[in-house]
Amino acid sequence: MQELIQSLVTIGGLGYLNYLFYERISDRNFKTDLDKKFFIGAMTSINYFLYILAEQLLNYTPYIFGRKSLNNIVLSVLLAFLLSFLLTLRLPWLVDKSFEFTNKIRSEKSMSEQVSKTVYHESFGNSKAKILFIFSIPDNQLISSGYSELFSGEGEDFSFKLVGQNWDEPSKEIKTEEELLNFLEEKNIKADIYINFDKKIKIIYFLAQKV
Repeated sequence: MQELIQSLVTIGGLGYLNYLFYERISDRNFKTDLDKKFFIGAMTSINYFLYILAEQLLNYTPYIFGRKSLNNIVLSVLLAFLLSFLLTLRLPWLVDKSFEFTNKIRSEKSMSEQVSKTVYHESFGNSKAKILFIFSIPDNQLISSGYSELFSGEGEDFSFKLVGQNWDEPSKEIKTEEELLNFLEEKNIKADIYINFDKKIKIIYFLAQKV
């Protein structure tokens, strides 16, 4: 039984669960499959260490229900799973701190900053209501505009859902990039631009301004 449990812990299944959960609670940018495999492998090793630690700790506890061996193995797995889950919850914070540390070193060497998120997540990853104007590249034709609502996808390969602007939104009637730029300048609105050359789109976005 113990050998079976150890095999299940070490083959990577729990490490993959860590990856799935971490991916859903953060905007971490796994650039390649190698990055994902490294993360899963690292978490698998950590999970196995937590299992061994839990097993050793429980070996010093009194007999549980009179069947120390079997019950301690099960409890070791449950305890290791709980510790692994709590660690995964803190991983986004730990990753951010690690980037702060490495960026401090990079700054001292006059190197540019590195971030853990994709440009797409940096641009659209927060919950503030934004208005998006999507233009084609290179002809700058308006494809669509509206409030950002739902985003999905991995890396820079994403899709999203837009909701039409309210009737009282002052930017509702804008049809060209020139009109949009004039509007932003006139209203003194700060806007950002996201460009994806693969998809041949340019997105000019800003916080909703209502009158």
